[in-house]
Order: sequence, then structure tokens, then C-alpha cells
Amino acid sequence: MSQVKRFFMLPTFLPIANCSVKLEVIFCVQAVISPLMANIYLHVLDRYWTNQFSGLGTLVRYADDFVIVCRSKMAAQRALEEVRQIMKKLRLTLHPTKTRLVEMNREGFEFLGFHFHKRTDRKTGHLLPYFWPGQKAMKTVRSKVRQITDRGRKRLPLARIVDDLNPVIRGWRNYFSVGNSTKKLKDLDRYVWLRARKSFLANQGNRGGRQRAGFPTWFERSGVEHFYQPGVCGTGFERSRKKDNRQAV
Repeated sequence: MSQVKRFFMLPTFLPIANCSVKLEVIFCVQAVISPLMANIYLHVLDRYWTNQFSGLGTLVRYADDFVIVCRSKMAAQRALEEVRQIMKKLRLTLHPTKTRLVEMNREGFEFLGFHFHKRTDRKTGHLLPYFWPGQKAMKTVRSKVRQITDRGRKRLPLARIVDDLNPVIRGWRNYFSVGNSTKKLKDLDRYVWLRARKSFLANQGNRGGRQRAGFPTWFERSGVEHFYQPGVCGTGFERSRKKDNRQAV
């Protein structure tokens, strides 16, 4: 709280409503306080929406990222216009390329690392909403696994590689184990297996088939954690309890 007070009491700062978005970003981006500042300022958006426009759709916001889920295209178009007007009052503008209308049963959308989409249920034929780790999130975690198991680290003890991998796997699993993430998590487990095998062989000096044959036993005993854990992570494309067609802003 003292940091928030210091931010607002600095005499060289204009009132935040009069600051340009560029100025706000310069002082806030990459700072621990940044999401807090966004929440304080965009609380006005939450109030406006709850009091006047909640009938158009459901607003879901985290810091400066938000989506509005609507029941029809007409409602989504009006919701977008109302948000633009609210932002204008706040002296803010919506991102020109990230702000768009999407149909969940066609392209879906990315939000907070997840991809949200509607798919047809094989048993009922109804369109139901699903969500799983998005493309960008998958690319980021693969890159991290690749860095940890890079050939340039082959001189490190294998136990060190495992120790570096596990916090990444554990943290990612804790966040993305909800929803319909099973396939993506199993894909990552296969990727870790392949990268760990490369690290193992590089560490052993690629000494013939005997070393390759010994990898499965080593991997099983290594303590490498799994992205997918039965009973903890979602199984397949589970049904959602919400069975209404919606569009998102």
C-alpha cells in the first residue's frame, strides 16, 4: 500500500486520468505494481459494466486483459461499442489488433494463456465450450524445456537437469491442469521424454546402443515430473455445464 501511495503522491505526476497510455506504460510495465495499477484504474470499467451493461454479456477481466462473452452477434457488437465509449471516458484506447469479435465455434480466442473454443459433442451433437493451453503458452514452455536440456549443458550432472526441469513442469501443470488440457499435457510429456533422452545420451557420450537401451530405466527412476497426472488433470474433452452458444469480444 505504501508503494501505491508514493505513486500517486509524486508531485511530478499528473492525475492518472490525464496521463497518456504511453506514460502509464513507461512507469508501470514489468513492475510488480503494474497489475494492481490496472485493477485500480479499470475498476471503473467493472462498475460501468455491472451497473449498466451486464445484460449484453459477461465481462471477465484480469488487469488490462478482458473478454466479454455474449449470446449473439448483435449483443457482441453493441458491447464492443459501449466498451469503446467507457474507455474514451477513461482516456484510454483499445488495442487495435487484439480487440475483435470472434465466434467461439469457428476460431475461438486466447485469454490468460488458454485457448477457448466451442466444439460439437459427439454424443449429443450440441456445441459446448472447451478450453486448453493456447499455442503461445505451448511454444513458451517447449522453449524453456529445450533451454534446460540443451546440448550445451551436457557436462552438467543429469540430476541438475532434472532439478531444473521439475519446477517448470510443476508450475505449468498447476496452472494448466484445468479444463480440457489432457492432450496438450500428454504432448508435453512426450516432448520432455525426447529432450531428456537427448540430454542423457549427450551426457553419456553417445556410447552405442547399450546407453540408449539404458535410458528408459534411468528416466523412470530420475524423478522427472509429468505434465499430465491422472486424477489431477482433466480427462479428454469433458463436457461443460454451460450449454449456451455465445460470442466474445
